Amino acid sequence: MDVNKTTDKKIAKTERNKKGSKKSAVLIIAAWILFAAGAAGFVIVLKHTESTKQDDSASKFSYQTNSNLEINALISDYYAAMVACNQEELKSLVTNPAAFDDMTQYQQYAKIRNAYTNINCYSVDGYNQNETLVYVTSNVSIIGISSRPMDIQTFYIVRTSDGKYIIDNSELSPEVKAYIDDVQADKDIQELYMAVKKDVEACKNNDPAFAELWDKLYGY
Repeated sequence: MDVNKTTDKKIAKTERNKKGSKKSAVLIIAAWILFAAGAAGFVIVLKHTESTKQDDSASKFSYQTNSNLEINALISDYYAAMVACNQEELKSLVTNPAAFDDMTQYQQYAKIRNAYTNINCYSVDGYNQNETLVYVTSNVSIIGISSRPMDIQTFYIVRTSDGKYIIDNSELSPEVKAYIDDVQADKDIQELYMAVKKDVEACKNNDPAFAELWDKLYGY
């Protein structure tokens, strides 16, 4: 019996098993990245609080909480469509429906989360008339994770000539982008970010599976 050959076979089998496990982990992480990246029209900011400059002065931008039921309904419909991977519905809720022509990444996205709950909309007047900047916090149900970590996303919403609210997922003008940056650096808005970060840290401390996933993604 060739001991070296047998040992080599065992090593090769072990390496294949390792590769299979790594491949599964990569798929999970890739799916989570899609989850974290979200879809066109908003920006995920779970980690944003570490890099955004804090403004200790008085708030320049005041937000209203759940003040517009139509906007709340729009966001709820959008999240429900994301969970269901409903292409037709998603296209109906944004200014650029073509963003959902290819649903491949959203189908992957739909495999790892069940629902958005406890949705709250914090609205600030937009740069132009009939525009609204909305910060949305929610708790996200992730398949295989018992925790329901908080999430915060940014939507730029416009009101059409027929009075309908819709998510602007097109390329925003430099002026609007600069305005959003100013609002996002505001003290009150940063407190929303910090509340989300605090919740995520609590989930990491209390849920090893979530902590492991987060560490694989962000390394902290």
